[in-house]
Amino acid sequence: MLLLACCFSLCAVAQQSLQLTFQIDLAPAAKQISSKTNVGLRGGQFPLSWEKSLDLTDNDGDGIYTTTVTFENGIKDGVLEYKFILDDKTWELDGQNRLLLVKNGAAADRVDRWNELPRYNPEDLPKISVQQMRADLRVLQNAFTSMHPGLYRYRQPAEIAPFFAQLESAIQSPVTCLEAYRLFSEAAGWVQCGHTYANFFNQSGLIQQLVFDQPDKLPFCTRIIARRLFIEKNASEHSELTRGLEIRSINGVPFAEILNRLLPLVKADGPNNVKRLDDLQLTGLNTFESFDAYFPLVFPPENSRYTIDLTDLRTGQQFSKTVKAVSRQDRLAILTERYGPPPSSLDDLWEFKFLHDSIGYLRLGTFVTYQMALDWRAFLKNAFDSMKKRRASQLIIDIRGNEGGMDEVSIELAKYLPGRPIVREAREIRTRYQKVPADLEPYLTSWDNRFKDLSKETTAVADGYFRVEEANAETQIPVNKNAFPGKVYLLTDASNSSATFYLAQLLQKNKLATLVGQPTGGSQRGINGGLIAFLRLPNSGIEVDIPVFGSFPLEEKPAGGIVPDVVVEPNLDDVVSGIDTTLEKVFWLIQQPD
Repeated sequence: MLLLACCFSLCAVAQQSLQLTFQIDLAPAAKQISSKTNVGLRGGQFPLSWEKSLDLTDNDGDGIYTTTVTFENGIKDGVLEYKFILDDKTWELDGQNRLLLVKNGAAADRVDRWNELPRYNPEDLPKISVQQMRADLRVLQNAFTSMHPGLYRYRQPAEIAPFFAQLESAIQSPVTCLEAYRLFSEAAGWVQCGHTYANFFNQSGLIQQLVFDQPDKLPFCTRIIARRLFIEKNASEHSELTRGLEIRSINGVPFAEILNRLLPLVKADGPNNVKRLDDLQLTGLNTFESFDAYFPLVFPPENSRYTIDLTDLRTGQQFSKTVKAVSRQDRLAILTERYGPPPSSLDDLWEFKFLHDSIGYLRLGTFVTYQMALDWRAFLKNAFDSMKKRRASQLIIDIRGNEGGMDEVSIELAKYLPGRPIVREAREIRTRYQKVPADLEPYLTSWDNRFKDLSKETTAVADGYFRVEEANAETQIPVNKNAFPGKVYLLTDASNSSATFYLAQLLQKNKLATLVGQPTGGSQRGINGGLIAFLRLPNSGIEVDIPVFGSFPLEEKPAGGIVPDVVVEPNLDDVVSGIDTTLEKVFWLIQQPD
């Protein structure tokens, strides 16, 4: 299946016949090419199609394959999507499409290179009209009110229409793809759901490139402590910008104001901002990061540069530097050169070692086990077998930085902990619908089409909800006679907001571990998720995640996350000296008499 780019469906303009030459340099795919290889072109406007290839040839043997195509009716809206394919089976660009932009009846000559996508300037693309943007907002409002199970956890029904009316009235002229992405991110963030946002990973290749891949990123890795921004790693041209320097302002805007403008765009459950602040930190390693996505939309660089005002906490000196804005890819290359290669796969986020003969350390950096090659169940078994052989008396489980993934990891892990019954808190699973509204169905997809019709597994309850019958009971995890008999510490932070939120809740409720660190993300009032519907807005082409199921506790709960048994506030020493004060606190606890 091809991921289509933005649907810039502006009013069609009659155009004259247009002849275009397409060229592809196959040097990057030389190992896949032979004299019998068929090189094809496919695209979205006649005479091209996505189902049948138009052949290209290399008559002079220079490795560049060429064909000329006549579009009798011109190129609709001035934008043509296309890509190349080998032997009608091997696509380039992993689902992304190329764009050809036509201005004044002509397109710039260029030679494409296999699997290399040129960078497009957002200003060169057609804008989305006022009418189209407002129509997309109405589709989004319809999806929220008819499908979102957590819409009314933190918002009142009377707030919905005025909020969307305000967004619509703010659109007074056609907008770029970047402006549209910002607007829909604001709408999604307003719901205050940690699983509702214009998902970075689910956007079309074009939107990903326009929003995330531009050279407009800050050239640092950063941490946020007490709502202040600090440099952790430096990818700028100034080597003297070292770890621990505080960034007070960027292009004259104080960081406090930057936070106030960005926080409403970031996904999180409820009004507690600890998760939003955590998401706005920059590691420089993840495929997409919130600060990279939102900061340039609100505070773009000036002449491709950022002027930053800094404070050296060691000396108290204040000074300014101007740094070149970079792309994510360029920043990662510089970080790799200066600090070493990043983890190569999700498997690298799991680690077990002994910090001492009696202290085991188990780092679980992700629960996205379906994307791991590692046999994670065998990994856990081997870790606990190793502790049993050494007769380890203390275990530190580190889930900091782990947002979540599969709940089955928590259940499997709990089996190895002290041998007594473990109760999972009863909660009711609800939806807002039984069947997807017919007018929304054309815009919705998911990895499981079950979401389209839930009528056979749900029952109507009060206030317009439907209960999922099989998922509302308190459950018990059986006793494991061979469970780890020692003391367990769970290290938490604000990133723990989905499956890891539930792990923290499970271990604390059953007194299976002492929680140490910072309060988690998520919300004790309940989390939405389980199955996600992908809403592709028809005019802008921007995708917004709509969770299908909502989890509701059977008793009144606060809106915040899980507060650890021992709270360790992040401090400046963590940044300046690299000391892990949370881990140091655990070592101190271990040394205390019972």
